[in-house]
Amino acid sequence: MDHYHLRRIEVGTGWTGESLIKLLSTGRLKHLPYSGTFTSDSGWRGTWGKISFNSDNTLHLEAVPSTTGSFAFLDGTREYRDYMYSISAFLEKGSRISLVTRFVDSNNNVACVFGPETVRIEEQIFGQIHLLAQIKSNVDLDYTNPSLAVSVVGSTINCFEGSSLVLSSSDLDENLDSGGIGLRVWDPVKNNASLFVSSLKAVSIENSNDLISSLPTYKSNN
Repeated sequence: MDHYHLRRIEVGTGWTGESLIKLLSTGRLKHLPYSGTFTSDSGWRGTWGKISFNSDNTLHLEAVPSTTGSFAFLDGTREYRDYMYSISAFLEKGSRISLVTRFVDSNNNVACVFGPETVRIEEQIFGQIHLLAQIKSNVDLDYTNPSLAVSVVGSTINCFEGSSLVLSSSDLDENLDSGGIGLRVWDPVKNNASLFVSSLKAVSIENSNDLISSLPTYKSNN
């Protein structure tokens, strides 16, 4: 759709014609609603750390000895604008789970960053990270096995723990008017982050209330 956004594909020396065709086909636009499947041909691309696909249909993001985490994005979601998605996951180890949205590239995106003590909204523009909002977490949520969600509409991003809206910001940069889905796990210690994602559901913003109603309700600590 965006004729100025034509990505270059660096073809590996060991690629076959079949490899290139597979990459192109799995990167086609993924229409909403979308229910994620986690296989090698589902369009997930790792940019940092290690990603793998397990036989039980889970996506595994894990740090390697040289990194503090892992990141993957869903190819074919670049043209998304106003939408919501949720995940169910198991945090084997690590301190932060980020639900990235409006992902243009690794230097331009915004994320809800969930941790046991705080929830943050971090925006990255041309590689510069800006903290848009932060709140002390007050939801009785087991961060080793969470249900989390994020929505974006216009310049507003909303972060959800289960069905509870916990943090919002309406200050998204105008350069992030569209962009896709990404997931990140992080820890300050290298090689100490591991996340298994068992499900992902994405819907247009018009259908976000239905998605919210399907999410678990966590008790408030207040």
